[in-house]
Amino acid sequence: MSDGGLIDNSRNYAVAEGEALLEMNGVWDVGSYYNGKYDWRNGIQLKDAQTGEVNNLGGDINTYYAENYSRLLVGDKPLRERDAFTQNMMDMSLARIYDEAYRSYLGT
Repeated sequence: MSDGGLIDNSRNYAVAEGEALLEMNGVWDVGSYYNGKYDWRNGIQLKDAQTGEVNNLGGDINTYYAENYSRLLVGDKPLRERDAFTQNMMDMSLARIYDEAYRSYLGT
């Protein structure tokens, strides 16, 4: 037995009737007649400055979350500080950057 994804189908056409099967494969090659009408646009692309900001801010967010969430959870930090923790997480949000990229995407 072998994995079906590893079978070299061109070897299966070596028999006399194999040319017809090989010809059928050519039907699915749409490159010769497809005009690209239904192609999707590329997705949202961050500019270099935005990418740098996401990388820097993302690291800060991960560090802040890792240092504070578990402390709140196990009681090392008073639960009354949860609102401040949540607000800080919201203030450090990446939403502004992605919103700018989305608006730029819609403009193209």
